[in-house]
Amino acid sequence: MLKYLLMNEAEAAEAPAPAGSGEPETPPETPPETPAVGNWRDEIKDESLSKFASNYSSIEDLAKSGLEFRQKLSNAVSIPGKDADEKEISAFNKRLGVPDNASDYDVAYPEEFDEELKTEALTEMMTGFKDVLHKSGATPTVANAVFDHMLNMINNEAKAEEDAYKAVTEKADGELRKEWGAEYDTNKEYAKRAFTQFGDDGFTELVENATFGELELHAHPAMLKAFANIGRRMGEGGLETVITADQKTDYETQINDLTAEAHAALGKGDRIKSDQLFAQRDKISRELYGS
Repeated sequence: MLKYLLMNEAEAAEAPAPAGSGEPETPPETPPETPAVGNWRDEIKDESLSKFASNYSSIEDLAKSGLEFRQKLSNAVSIPGKDADEKEISAFNKRLGVPDNASDYDVAYPEEFDEELKTEALTEMMTGFKDVLHKSGATPTVANAVFDHMLNMINNEAKAEEDAYKAVTEKADGELRKEWGAEYDTNKEYAKRAFTQFGDDGFTELVENATFGELELHAHPAMLKAFANIGRRMGEGGLETVITADQKTDYETQINDLTAEAHAALGKGDRIKSDQLFAQRDKISRELYGS
């Protein structure tokens, strides 16, 4: 140890360190510094791309998202541009499910649609709508929605008109019943007979289809009262008297009863009473059946 201390600096550097000096013979290796981990997004210079990348926690997540988007894009339908030709538009429509022909749209009437509204005019209108929808590239779903709305609207409007007309007719008929009272049925029959007597098929069609105000002509009180008067005058002129269904049943009952009573009187030998009963029966019979 003393020898080592007496050495000069050069000698000491070359001489091995004495045992027990406490100095390690070989200095420990310094572990390599771990490079600092930077933010992978820092490499993205474009601000908008960097902002988009901030939605992902790693490059792997970003790559996975890109792959999924590419798969979806491969199944997507591209909208033809304004300069697209007919072939491109046809291919686009086919991918959407647009039928080859306008007549291929399968239109179903609403469940409560009035059968009387299924006219030739409605069929022609629907055919025109199908042509327009097909030229516009409407899918069956869109076409069905259009027709369902249209047909329901037509049906509801027709029902509303029918309900409104029914209310007006019932009001007019109620006023006529109040005015005619017990003669209501008889006067209605007189009016019906006058219509038949003086009007041909053309007149009947006119009366049934023409309207005056809110009422059809054949149901208008003024028309009914006029023809009831005509019919009654016809009866007074010798034509058959109007008898309602209830009156007919009553007359037939009286005829049967009088016939039975006349035969009973005749069986008892009361010829006078029997003749009187038969005379009453014949009078009623003439009123009912004519001469």
